[in-house]
Amino acid sequence: MLKLAGNTGMMLLGIVFLLFTASGGTLWYLGGRIQANLEEIRIQEETLQKLNAKTWGVEFVQDGRRKFLVLPYGKSATVIPYQGKDWVQLTE
Repeated sequence: MLKLAGNTGMMLLGIVFLLFTASGGTLWYLGGRIQANLEEIRIQEETLQKLNAKTWGVEFVQDGRRKFLVLPYGKSATVIPYQGKDWVQLTE
């Protein structure tokens, strides 16, 4: 009877050890994935800041079949005909 209890205890201890090992490995793996995703987000935010600087904050919005260019707050636009096309000049 005592031998059976010892075997059961050792098996239970082995299962607990296995669960802790698997949990630790899972946490280590997910931690690495989270770190890689955070780095990717940081790179994308830098790229977005560079694009916003190049476009002067003008946004393109599409609503169904209509398309809009949205100017940043405090800016206005003046249409200037140039080389046979209408150009839009941003002014403050």
